[in-house]
Amino acid sequence: MCAYPEEKIPAIYANFTVEGLTNRIKTKGVHSSWSVVANISDHKTMIALAFLRKYEKENIK
Repeated sequence: MCAYPEEKIPAIYANFTVEGLTNRIKTKGVHSSWSVVANISDHKTMIALAFLRKYEKENIK
């Protein structure tokens, strides 16, 4: 998780719409981090993000 706004967004996320989570959700307990933003019906983006997250967990330590 990358801290917003201090840390840069990793280049691997360049094809996604990314925003600061606190720009979208303003409530107690929300982390200050970057978040990929997609419409719930945008299955292509959600699947691509799921594969990317799986790759990161398995290959980037």
